[in-house]
Amino acid sequence: MPWLFHTVEKTYAIADVNSWLHVREGKGTNQKIVGILPKGSLCYILADADSDWVYVESGDVRGFVCARYLLRGEEAEKEVNRWQEESFPMAEMWVKPWNNKAYTYTYATTRTLLSSDEARGEVLQYAKKFLGNPYVWGGTSLTNGCDCSGFAQQIFANFGYTLPRTSRQQAKAGTRIPVQEAKPGDLLFYQRESGFIYHVMIYLGDGKVIHAGSEATGILISDFNYEKSTEFAVRVISKEMRESKIETGDVDNGRKEGNSVDNQTTENGNGGKQKAGAENVQNTSAENSTAGDRLESASGKYLGNFKLTAYCNCAVCCGRWAGGPTASGKMPVQGRTIATGVLPFGTKLNIGGKIYTVEDRGTPYGHIDIYMERHADAEEFGVRYADVYQSEEI
Repeated sequence: MPWLFHTVEKTYAIADVNSWLHVREGKGTNQKIVGILPKGSLCYILADADSDWVYVESGDVRGFVCARYLLRGEEAEKEVNRWQEESFPMAEMWVKPWNNKAYTYTYATTRTLLSSDEARGEVLQYAKKFLGNPYVWGGTSLTNGCDCSGFAQQIFANFGYTLPRTSRQQAKAGTRIPVQEAKPGDLLFYQRESGFIYHVMIYLGDGKVIHAGSEATGILISDFNYEKSTEFAVRVISKEMRESKIETGDVDNGRKEGNSVDNQTTENGNGGKQKAGAENVQNTSAENSTAGDRLESASGKYLGNFKLTAYCNCAVCCGRWAGGPTASGKMPVQGRTIATGVLPFGTKLNIGGKIYTVEDRGTPYGHIDIYMERHADAEEFGVRYADVYQSEEI
């Protein structure tokens, strides 16, 4: 659903520090850093003004700062009136809005709001910037590769809308309308004869859609096939006013997210591994599928909506078992090996249309770790969610 922001009057505050002031995801110095306020930079207090940790907005950064390091009240207003608001620097973003849990702590904003029609135009214009970029299953990078739901999720995230991770979940994320009533900016879906939803697209109008099609096509504009369609479309952008475009620049560049989280390794004593604690959550709010959706399909027996992370065969991920075989005795192979509990070794699982084999331990049932050859790739994968099926493939 869209984040229902509303505009409030500006309450000025200025970073009164010698270097910079951390903006955090929660109240306290143990909370993740989502941005920094350089010395003398301007922010606006939106919530908890009487607390030791106040909630602020500065540019595209929203989070908590320690109140003792802010110049506030009449003094701040005098400085702004003296030097003019546009002359002050703003916060530097470290964590993108969709990975910042504090971003929707309040729906108040000082930003200018757009009408729904203006918002739709902005969304489509932004989506077209990524035409020709690659399709990568499970990917959420608009430049380096994404799948269909990753594309829709990240396009809308740039405008302050949060969507779940998979096309099936996105089909429940907004207001359902008849597909014939779809407007530009609405989500359209393809389904199989069984009713299984397997693809999501953003409607452009005039029978055209923009989407991450396949590895062969990448991100493209194509004709919408109504014969494959669900009977409904999903409206994400409502008639209410909404927040203006978040100017994030290159969505894949900038300081590494979650750098304030320490990596920790634990060993489970079963010859398996435990994922390092790198925090790069792609979607933590994805809803589990309802019982009505948990049907047998061409994908196999439905097991549930699982948490996905990744690991490699290094000391950080595998501890003292680094470099050796998995708990099943096999050497791990990227694109094949996964780790999970309960299921017997050799079990084939269909995750996003790709078949993996359970060959390792180290995660409880309901959580799957996917093997990758490079630790950097495992960290970048972060945390995701996907519907998992037990495949009949041998």
